[in-house]
Amino acid sequence: TFDRPTGTSFVAGSSSSGCTSGATTVTCTVGGLANGASLDLTVVLSTSATGTFTEHATVTSDTSDSVPTNDTGSVTTQVAAPDLGVTLSGPATGSVGATLVYTATVTNNGPVGATGVTVTMARPANTTVIGAASSATCTTSTTITCSVGSLAPSATATVSIALQSSVGQTITPSVLVGPTADDPVPANNTSSTVTTSITNADLSLTKLVPSPTSITIGGSTLVTGTVTNVGAGAANGVIYQLLIPSAWTFDASRTVVKVGTTATSDTCTRSTYLTGTDQIRCPLAAPLAAGGVVTVALGVTPDAIGVSTVYGATFFGQTDPDTDRKSTRLNSSHT
Repeated sequence: TFDRPTGTSFVAGSSSSGCTSGATTVTCTVGGLANGASLDLTVVLSTSATGTFTEHATVTSDTSDSVPTNDTGSVTTQVAAPDLGVTLSGPATGSVGATLVYTATVTNNGPVGATGVTVTMARPANTTVIGAASSATCTTSTTITCSVGSLAPSATATVSIALQSSVGQTITPSVLVGPTADDPVPANNTSSTVTTSITNADLSLTKLVPSPTSITIGGSTLVTGTVTNVGAGAANGVIYQLLIPSAWTFDASRTVVKVGTTATSDTCTRSTYLTGTDQIRCPLAAPLAAGGVVTVALGVTPDAIGVSTVYGATFFGQTDPDTDRKSTRLNSSHT
């Protein structure tokens, strides 16, 4: 008779004996056994629990036993499981539209390997997933799920998730590593130790100045716009735009873009905006930091005598809290 420890289930017994399982014991009928003979019996139990299990086996017979003290034996088995843990790292600050990269580091602290390892993150509100890089395969939606696969004892794996926020806010992403059902230390299966304060930009077109303001027919003027980021966060994807009459000439060779006093390699292109109006668009490759100033000088040539109006505006790929300062007007006379 074998004890069946709490938390175990009977799988199989030796085929040479008829073994049956009850609620707490497994009984195997051997029959007769000659003097000096021996017989090995095997009972297979399974468990989904971890810890220490002690199995007792007792032999009984219809024949009187002269030495009953050796009729019972026991063995203790330690059942181990993977101990998965995760830590999260990421930026403490960021700006609207910037790339925010969070890295989850998974470690198997247990004595046995883990299979089917996954890392999940609930996507924070007002954010978009723009990438998930690791040795894992990730799916992105409201919940980001990355399949790591197998992880040997003491092995680690990393999962990096890149987010963008569309508004200024504070977020605290949380990650979970699993499976968690048999994990002996569930407290280290989650991590939400990173809080990111995301600030917004606020672009202001403070100046739009021609030089010279009065020109003869066929002469050109250099129209310079000055844009300042008066917000608390960097502006990403900034585009400066100048609207001019379609009949005007744009001299791209005279274009000068500066951030502060440093000229950049950013270029400007012309295209149709509306009937009779063209746009000159100048995208900035780099973010414009809080407090940053960019000047864009564009060479244009009016087509006729009179007074014309051009408009300047700035756009960028995020919400601007102060849209009323996005355009201004310039009157340029030429005779």
